[in-house]
Amino acid sequence: MQLPNTRIRKDSYGAIKKRLVKILVPSLGIVLISSINGYAQEASSDLTTLSHENEAQTNVAAAIQNSWNQVTSFDPFTEIEANFVMDVNDLVQTSFDLQGSSRSDGSGLGLTEEQVNAALQDYADEEVATQATGAIETANGQYTNLAQRQQQLHMGMTGLSSRGLSVNLNGNMLPENPAARGGAASSDPEYRGPWGVFLNGTYSKGDKDTTSRENGFDVDSYGLTGGVDYQITDALFAGLAFGYSLADADITNNAGHLKTYSKSVSTYTSYNIEHFYVDGLFSYARNDYHSQRNIEYSTINTSPASDAEGNLFAYGLTAGYRQNYGAWTVSGFAGTRYINADVGAFDEKGGASPELNLRVDSQDFESLKTILGGRVSFASSQSFGVFVPTFRAEWVHEFQNDSRTVNAVFINDPFSTPFAVPTDNPDRDYFKVGGGISFVVKNGIQGFVDYEATLGLDDISNHVVTVGGRYEF
Repeated sequence: MQLPNTRIRKDSYGAIKKRLVKILVPSLGIVLISSINGYAQEASSDLTTLSHENEAQTNVAAAIQNSWNQVTSFDPFTEIEANFVMDVNDLVQTSFDLQGSSRSDGSGLGLTEEQVNAALQDYADEEVATQATGAIETANGQYTNLAQRQQQLHMGMTGLSSRGLSVNLNGNMLPENPAARGGAASSDPEYRGPWGVFLNGTYSKGDKDTTSRENGFDVDSYGLTGGVDYQITDALFAGLAFGYSLADADITNNAGHLKTYSKSVSTYTSYNIEHFYVDGLFSYARNDYHSQRNIEYSTINTSPASDAEGNLFAYGLTAGYRQNYGAWTVSGFAGTRYINADVGAFDEKGGASPELNLRVDSQDFESLKTILGGRVSFASSQSFGVFVPTFRAEWVHEFQNDSRTVNAVFINDPFSTPFAVPTDNPDRDYFKVGGGISFVVKNGIQGFVDYEATLGLDDISNHVVTVGGRYEF
């Protein structure tokens, strides 16, 4: 975030050395900065005793102060380590000035307490928590595409299909669906074979407000899923799908951005018998995370970047019951979904002030949800096919995805003082509502468009649009 420049400093390595010597060896030449831990045990006002706004600022302040307290000699420092010491010294000295401490050496930045906290917020790595959001968003996009494909299979198994367009409308039966008769019916002129190919795309837009633990963000996600499925028996379909997703998040207050690229492979199945159905899926994704973190205060303006990789496994199982009332179909369903993902450790690189780059530990996170919902649809016959408007509502409960800590250290801190930033706790209960239109025509083509909104989440909103089609042969 942008803070006013209150002081211009362009230190050469020699100038840094002179300043460090001034700090390390006071006028009597015998007091080292490690023993300055308050200049003769003066009151312990320092960077940690400012009034911080959240845990991220508190933890980073403690790490910086701890490193500053350990400085005893210039000799072991590399140039970049010396730069780090000078940067943190500027903040520590500013904290002395704000609290009227005689330990100040006059090199403070002239910032207000609010501006110091903003700088500490930029130092923190809480933006990394957005990697979990990116992973889950890309997984959700693929799950939505596959769930829509399974819903299209339900249409074919319950008498609404391009295979004969069998549906009872106001007492008038359209040509019968051979699958509903219990046979493959390859002799039926409308039967186009057991194979189907599909292509579904999804776009979602969401945002999260800033909390006491995490910066807010806006995220746009895109997903494309294509696959092929086969009717093994009259009641059972199985398929294989491949997906590509992108989640693009901008962090609030120009604090940075994160892009998550995901490539996935999934297997799925749908079993239908009379009024009951069971859907299952398994997905594996390889994720690439590209992030940039912005640090802006006083004369510091740097944007280190990082690349990380991770794996994601997702499992889903849904069971439902449906009942037809003429052209209306009412169904209820219950399901569970599990995600297990990891992000590998990484180092930030580049930036105008590389001494402030972070090394971030690996991360693991899990999500286990149950879903309970209902769906209502109405089949409308037209001369060229059947249109089916649908409305649904779901209650979702999250059992895991608990708050976790993201551990990091400044790469060029000569004392390698670590710090941890906690993430937000999840919302345990929320709702999803959605609706769309599906269509089936006699040439073996099915298609749909769907919209879904998430309700009841604290500080978070999300909207999803999905479109797709299938061709039978």
